[in-house]
Formats: sequence, C-alpha cells, structure tokens
Amino acid sequence: MKCVSEISIEVETRDQTLIQDLFGNRELSKGETRKQLSAGVILVYDGGIIREAFGWPFIEKILIRAAAASSAIVWDLVAAYLFKFLEERDARIRIAGKEIPVKKDLMQLTLMESARAQRVEPLRKTDVKLTVVNVVATSELGQSVDLAKLVGLEGFLYDQAIYNCAYLKDRNTKAKVSVFATGKMISVGTKSLADSEHDLKYAAGILVRHNVIKRTKIEVKLRNIVATTHLGTKLDLEKLTRTLPNVIYRPEQFPAAIYHAKDLEAASVLIFSNGKIVFAGLRNTRQLKIARDVAVSLIMLANSLD
Repeated sequence: MKCVSEISIEVETRDQTLIQDLFGNRELSKGETRKQLSAGVILVYDGGIIREAFGWPFIEKILIRAAAASSAIVWDLVAAYLFKFLEERDARIRIAGKEIPVKKDLMQLTLMESARAQRVEPLRKTDVKLTVVNVVATSELGQSVDLAKLVGLEGFLYDQAIYNCAYLKDRNTKAKVSVFATGKMISVGTKSLADSEHDLKYAAGILVRHNVIKRTKIEVKLRNIVATTHLGTKLDLEKLTRTLPNVIYRPEQFPAAIYHAKDLEAASVLIFSNGKIVFAGLRNTRQLKIARDVAVSLIMLANSLD
C-alpha cells in the first residue's frame, strides 16, 4: 500500500496568469514545477497548456501529492489554497476527472474522497499517543426512581436542596454515576466504555437489590470521549490560524485555538500553544483513530510553519 496520494486536477481558464499565481512563479519552466504547501502537500505542474476545448482556451493540469491523506487537515489546506486563487477567476475545475463547482467545501470533500479511494496508508513515522481522560455514557432504567430512598445508602449522595439527582461512587465504581428520578443514568469520568458499562450496570444492580426499582436490562450508549496528546513542540497559534481553515482563535476569550476537522464530524480539537491537544466530543473508537491521524498532521503542519 502506497504512502503518498496523487490526485489529478484540471483547471479550465481564460486567465493565462492563474497557474503562475497559483505556483507563485511568473516564469514557470517547461519541466516539472513544484509548490510546497503546509502539512506535507506538494502541488506539481508539468509545464504546458494541454489543449483547447469547450470554448475555454487553456486547460492546465496540476498534480497534488500528499502524505497523511487520511486526515481532513491536508485537504482543508489544499482546498483553501486552491479556492483562494479560483473563487474570483473565470475558471472551472475537475478533480480526479470529476467536474465540481468552485466551492471550498465541495473541493475539500472531493479531494478527501479521491485520496481515500487510493487506499493511502496514513503516515506513522511520528509517535503520537492519545490518552483517554474522560468517557461519558448513558442508560435508561425504563422506570422512575424515588431518589429519597437512596439517602443513607452506602456510596450514594443525595440532597434534594442541592442536587436534582443522586450520585453513586464507592470502592467498586471506576468513576461516578448520576441517577435521575426519570430513570436516566449518566456515567462520567471513566477511561473506557467497558468501565462505563460496569458502573452503570453496577448502579442498576444496587437499585434492584434495595427494592428501589424492578429488575431491568439496560442498554449503555456512548455519548462522549475526551482524549489528549502532546505534540512535543510549541505552536504559533496566530500563524496556525492563518494557515489552517475552520479554526477559531480568540486569545482574549480562550487560550486555545478551536479546530473543527471534518473527519471528526461534531468533535472539536483544542490546540494550545504549548503543544497540548484536546479532542472533545468524539463519539466512537473509530474517531479515536482518526484523531491520532489529525494529531500527526498537526505535527507536520507545525514543522512546516517553523
């Protein structure tokens, strides 16, 4: 399995200077010209007008070579760079033979899908270890709970004047379980789904043994995983924000840059200047693997910004 993806892009344009601007070079050679972008991405131009077609005089061909293609960071960067030059030009674009509108999100999605279709092996040279620091899982008892009956039971804490639920934490739990009068239970603070399942089933068992509820079978649902890692290098968040799309950085409000990687769907990536990365809102173990690839790409990006 190869380690670098190569995607063909055709740009139809009446503007002879478009490719020159794209590569930052007014004197492109007839041989191969390269433009190094961030995060291990190279644009390659083979130096020539291909043909005339459809009334559009120039069809230029560009190749994109990229490592770590499993991460949306790479394709966020490429799409943003191309869009910057194409959005106000009279141009059309084909990516891997597919004609699409000049819209950044569509370009990013098409690039990512084209790379994945090539079965590119994610870059693994950089040793990145993710540490799960919190798992949130829920379950439903399917019946109401009289929280007053939990007062005085070992491990339970309930004060109606302060809390709207009871908390269970004892020597047998891995973390803490919240029990609501509606029958909903929430496990917070474990390091794995298995530990969350243990705590929720353990809590249900105690309620049954003390005749607080009737025997029931519960289903545990994973709601959130929070994981952290450290890139081992300091980051210039101002420069990162200018380079990477979909980033919010307001240092007067929050010390981290907030990145929304499309691969991670609704999850957020908090990027701190000391190199610490927090992935919040992960919904499954598959996203944990994607988060690691995002971290690898961030290291590549950080190195390219030095």
